Parts: sequence; structure tokens; C-alpha cells
Amino acid sequence: MEPVTLQEAKDHLRLTSTEEDGYVSTLIIAAREHVEQATGRPVITQSWRLLLDRFPDGAGAICLKPNLQQVTALKYLDENGTQQTLDPAAYQVHVDPVVGLVEPVYDTTWPDHRRQRGAVTVDFDCGYGNRDDVPQPLRQAMLLLIGHWFGHREAVITGTISSELPMSVRALLAPYEVPGT
Repeated sequence: MEPVTLQEAKDHLRLTSTEEDGYVSTLIIAAREHVEQATGRPVITQSWRLLLDRFPDGAGAICLKPNLQQVTALKYLDENGTQQTLDPAAYQVHVDPVVGLVEPVYDTTWPDHRRQRGAVTVDFDCGYGNRDDVPQPLRQAMLLLIGHWFGHREAVITGTISSELPMSVRALLAPYEVPGT
């Protein structure tokens, strides 16, 4: 499910026929991916997997994506190389719009584990939620991008003045940008 429906995009483009539906659908996906890359945020709910070579030292936190919703599994290889699933009661999850964190519960540390490539796996869900949960400025930026790309189907237009993406897209995305992305 995308944050902007095909009908919303067609309404924005003032399209009434179904002739361009396939193309507009690809623009919707490209616009979402552009917004996610530009802001550093997953937009709709997504499942991710983070692979680490080891736990952070001591009680250090594992940083996850913005708009963290939940950690669905935290697994690691014990010192014998056997995969273990860490009991959710052994760690706490901090959801935050800028960075999600998972760390051992108070006054404990991460378990002993084998230090090797991919020894720790964190499965988690992040994003704003469904289409109705996505902030309107992000949806509007997507519609502007879709309109721009629909009207300018080539990377270069000859015989005209060139310009960047509309400045309004940057203005809509700026408040949602995660520092350092």
C-alpha cells in the first residue's frame, strides 16, 4: 500500500482515462522512495532486518530506523554458534520519531555471544503506519513529484531553461529530514 492512491495521483494530474494508470503507479512508488531517501524515514509501515557483527559493548543501545514501531525479534549466536532468541523481557525498545533504540533492561548488559559477521539480527517494523497516518506534507511532496515527473518524462529537456525539482518539494520535506542521513 502506498501513501498516495492511484486515484489521488490521477486527480492531481487531472487524468480521467485509465490509459496512463501503469505509468502513474510507477511514479507513485518512485515518489515514495524519493521521499524516504530524502528524509531518511520509512513512510508506510515496513519490516526491516538489521544484521550486526556483535552487540554494542556493555549496555549500549542499538540504533534503528526513525518511526520505530516495534522490535519483532532479536536473535544472536551464542558462544557455541547456536542461534538464540532474546526474551523481549531482557531488552527495552524506545520508539522515537528521529531514531528508534533497543537496549538491555536497566542494570543489565547484552548476553555473551559469538563475534562474527551477522551474529546479531534485529527484526523490526517502522514507518508512520498506513496511508492515513503519513503526514500530509509528505503526501503533498509526493504529488508534486508525480506531477513534475509526469510532465517531464526525460532527464534532460532541450530548448528550455533547466531547473531543479520544485523548491516546494524541498520545503515540504525539510521538517521531516533525519539529521545525518
